[in-house]
Amino acid sequence: MVSPARRRAAVRHLQTKGLRSQRQACKLVEVSRSSLYYVPRKRPDEDALRARIKQMAEDRQYYGYRLVWGQLRREGWRVNHKRVHRIWREEGLDLRRRPRVKRPCGPKGEVKQRSTHPDNVWSYDICEDRTERGRQLRILSVL
Repeated sequence: MVSPARRRAAVRHLQTKGLRSQRQACKLVEVSRSSLYYVPRKRPDEDALRARIKQMAEDRQYYGYRLVWGQLRREGWRVNHKRVHRIWREEGLDLRRRPRVKRPCGPKGEVKQRSTHPDNVWSYDICEDRTERGRQLRILSVL
């Protein structure tokens, strides 16, 4: 998906190179002609909000944009979650994932024993497949 700003830039590029008229370029890039004249306005508190979001993302590394949004609301910022999400993406912020904890399997308190001699531990699995002619094939593999 291409942003509207990039689409407007593509239309201007086609016009300045003399390849297409404005009408043809807009049709080619699939942009309405009225959107070419749109000028994005920056809000007065945008820089302060952006800095605060970045600081909160550094301080609370496991917070996502929704938790940051909730914290901003508690601090008194009048901001909605969509605006926080837009800034979050523009700044390239991401969640730091918690490391996965590998849990032991089996009954609690039981110590896992290792094989001490041949034929001490056995393992088996049943694999299923189909032949070229469509017949079912089952294989019992024993280790």
